Amino acid sequence: MRHYAAAVDTLRKKSHACTAINDLLLDVVAHVDAAHGLPWVDLSADARRAVLVSLERTAFFPVLRTMIIASLYGNPEVQKMFGYGGSSVEFGGYIGRGFDDIDWLSDN
Repeated sequence: MRHYAAAVDTLRKKSHACTAINDLLLDVVAHVDAAHGLPWVDLSADARRAVLVSLERTAFFPVLRTMIIASLYGNPEVQKMFGYGGSSVEFGGYIGRGFDDIDWLSDN
C-alpha cells in the first residue's frame, strides 16, 4: 500500500508544480463528485467502479496511468516484487546479468 501512496504523492507534487496537471486533478474531483450526486465514501462498490471506468475516457487517465507506472516501476522495492532487475544501461545491458538464460527463445 505504501508504494501506491508514494505514487499518489508523486502525482500530488507534480500537480503543485504543473498547472495543467493540477487542473486535470480538479476536473477529476468535480467529475467524481458530480457522478452520482453523493460523496465518494457514500457510493456503493458498483457505483465507485462505474465512476472509475468513466474516468478512462478523460484526459486525466493517461496522465495518471503514466505517472503511476513510472512511480511503481522506478521504485527499487517494487522492482524486486515484480522480479525486475532495474535499469541495465549502467551495467552494459541485461545479457550476462542472468537475463540471457531464456531457454524457450530460439537462437534463430
